[in-house]
Amino acid sequence: MRLTRKQKRWIRQHRGLINCIKVLVLVLIIGLVYCVVTLPNKEKLPENSSNNETGNQEEVTIKGNTNSNNSKESYVSQLVVLEDKVELTDAEKAAEAYVPAAGVEKPYMIKVNRVLNCVTVYGIDENGFYSIPVKAMVCSTGKNVGDTPVGNGSITDKYTFHPMVDGTYGQFAVRFMEGGILFHSVPYYTKNKNDLETEQFNLLGDVASLGCVRLCVRDALWIYENCPAGTDVVVYDDASDPGPLGKPEMIKIPVNSQYAGWDPTDPDPENPWKQYSAEINGTKDITLNVGDSFDPRSGITAIDTCGNDITDRLMLSGSYDMGIPGTYTIQYDVTDLIGSTDSKTVTLTVIDPNAK
Repeated sequence: MRLTRKQKRWIRQHRGLINCIKVLVLVLIIGLVYCVVTLPNKEKLPENSSNNETGNQEEVTIKGNTNSNNSKESYVSQLVVLEDKVELTDAEKAAEAYVPAAGVEKPYMIKVNRVLNCVTVYGIDENGFYSIPVKAMVCSTGKNVGDTPVGNGSITDKYTFHPMVDGTYGQFAVRFMEGGILFHSVPYYTKNKNDLETEQFNLLGDVASLGCVRLCVRDALWIYENCPAGTDVVVYDDASDPGPLGKPEMIKIPVNSQYAGWDPTDPDPENPWKQYSAEINGTKDITLNVGDSFDPRSGITAIDTCGNDITDRLMLSGSYDMGIPGTYTIQYDVTDLIGSTDSKTVTLTVIDPNAK
């Protein structure tokens, strides 16, 4: 159909309006196509497809458990990870790895920190220097200033049940300095391994001797067996640093014990302390409900070889989650001051009493 001159003039005058109408029609067509394509797919989405935000808490859906409203049961995680452990220092790692080189005449040197009552044994390095700390021992030096002299010495003679100046005996004794200064075990009243001066043993770590360096039997025996004549010994004072391996602690002997006359570190097979060890008590498998409070240390105690409480030395490992039903394992470990150990494992079962 041909347009008249009048119609053409009208179109030219209203071109902007016509263009707007064209754009509007195009938008309507696009919207119609979008609705036709997407609405059927949306109707197929599951009802629970929305993302529920729970802040910092972790929501976990346990499939198969339904409540009375036939909706899925969900639990909020309360995960606890137990990672008690003692990391070895570089010096301790080197000490564990040290093996004297074959043919070395004097594999060790001994340093005694008189003021802190600590002995450190050093091993020899590849360059011939005694630079590798190998062993630390707690000791008792002279109870009066100057009883144990500072200075250099070297090991000469070795003895068993050697008489002391006060009429007592050292089960193992090693002379290292003029004036009768020795490394020796805490004294015994007589030449019997069950006749230890128990109160003096319990003073290890403090000044107590008449000048010699007192040690537990285990440590005195180690020097007796591993440090040959000529081994250098240095006695010095350093109130701020016991040595690179630190100052060990020593177990305490209950003075009223029937075995109080025996040194707990004595390796003699007849030592009655050998029938005892570190022990963890109070552990048992337990079942609790979701959301219950739980303290893995509650009711758990530990004792050392001599029966002293060492609950504070308990080390826990494992994990548990009081927010989610399941079976969890917790391990308890303890080591006493003379190296005796115990380990126990507890199974914690967390249940949902409302689950079907």
